[in-house]
This record gives sequence, C-alpha cells and structure tokens, in this order.
Amino acid sequence: MFFVDTMKHSLPPVKSPITERDVTNWENMDVFDHVEIEGGQWVWKRQPDQFRSEDSALIRKIQFLLSGFHGVGRYGTAHMFPPCVLDGTPDQIVTMRRPDVGFVSNQLFEKTSSGLCYQSAIMVVEIVTPACPYAKQNERAVDYLICSAEAVWLVLPDEAQIVVKSPDSNSKTYLAEDTIPVLSDLELAVYRVFEKQG
Repeated sequence: MFFVDTMKHSLPPVKSPITERDVTNWENMDVFDHVEIEGGQWVWKRQPDQFRSEDSALIRKIQFLLSGFHGVGRYGTAHMFPPCVLDGTPDQIVTMRRPDVGFVSNQLFEKTSSGLCYQSAIMVVEIVTPACPYAKQNERAVDYLICSAEAVWLVLPDEAQIVVKSPDSNSKTYLAEDTIPVLSDLELAVYRVFEKQG
C-alpha cells in the first residue's frame, strides 16, 4: 500500500522481478499514474506534488481532442497514462512508461487482459513541464520510437508549440497557426490544444 507522509508519497515496495501482477495490484492507487519502471525498479515519472493543475487540464484536453475525431475508433483509443511495457514480459517487467496521453491500437489491448501494452502506444504525447523538462521528455521519445511508436508529440505549453518526433529521427515544430497530422489521415489545428476555455 502507498503511505502518505506530509505530501510525500512512497513508491511500491522494492521487489525483483516486478511482474504484471504487481503492476495491476497498484493500478487503482491515485498516484500510480506517476509511477514507472526503469531497470526493473519502481521510479517516479514525476512526484505527485509536482503535477500542476494546468498540466492535468492540458492532458485531459489532448485526450479529449484525440478521441473526438469521426472514425478515430478504427485506429484505437486515446488514453491518459496508459502503461506501456517497452522491455520485459508479464513475469519480469524491466521498463514501463506512462505517457501523458497514448493512442493505443485496438489490437494491442485485445492481446492482454491486464490493460498493459507490451509495446509503445501508436502515438504518444508528453507534456514538457518543470518536473518533466524537454531533455527528459526527448529521451523518453527515443524509447517510444524504438518500441514502435509512429509519432511522439512533445507539447511545450509556455511556447504554444508541439514538437513531433518520428521514427526516422526527424522532428518538426508546429506553431499555434499550424495544422498537425494525427495518425494517417487526420489533422488537428494546433491552436485548439492551447486555446483557453472561456
């Protein structure tokens, strides 16, 4: 169980190897969206008290926008913090990432009853924040792309920009006035990601 100590949360107990069952046992804890596995050990993606309300609102908005395309269901579903196992098996998870938003194919979720994806989401979105700066998110983008992601969005809220990384090592920066490709045949006006709700 998680122990709360004056705003500081604890990681799950140290255990080796970490298994799929261990992950699913912790899934219902509120702070688990911020917990990942690196090198076979539990690590924080970011401490829960570093997760700002504006970050949470932006993540929910992106998930909503990506889910709202007509016909998008033929590709899959946009999820907040989907558990993506990038290295490991159900009996030994070495690397598990929790992207802020991940577009997961229907076939990928059909392969496992646990809700864990044993590869990257098709499309990954990570928000650049003080707790998760650009350099850290850029390293994570490489991991996703190596493990079959078709695109990784690095969203920079302060600049109102989205940097899209692709498997061919190219990157392109989209500004608020641009239209950004989503999956194979869909597009999104970038300003919609950053527009303030009235």
